[in-house]
Amino acid sequence: MPLDEGVRTLGLKQVDYVAGLAATDEHLPAIARIIAPHGHLALIDDPKALDITPLRAKAVSVSWEGVFVRSLFGATDLVSQHDALNEISALIDKGVLKTTLHDDFGPLNAANLARAHAHVESGKAIGKAVLSGIA
Repeated sequence: MPLDEGVRTLGLKQVDYVAGLAATDEHLPAIARIIAPHGHLALIDDPKALDITPLRAKAVSVSWEGVFVRSLFGATDLVSQHDALNEISALIDKGVLKTTLHDDFGPLNAANLARAHAHVESGKAIGKAVLSGIA
């Protein structure tokens, strides 16, 4: 079901906030239909291209979050990265945040890597696929 139809089945005409977690470029037309004027789109994914022009008429704010931006660019508030990671760790310990791990393909070796890669490329992967340990 398309994103905008899913939101409408919840009884919502529009939403103020949208989190672009994956394939934001593919979902952008639906996002543009459901996001409210002066809404906010926050992204963590990395589309090759993203034309946000459809959001202009609604004056939507768009922002990207990147875990390593502060360290990559030598930000003066680098300690805030430390604070954020500590907060995330505490939320994981409390069970508030949960992993998206779905498939563990076993120890790191060529065969398991090939199986995991084929699974992700199939388009049927749900959550994260990992290789754990060393063969």
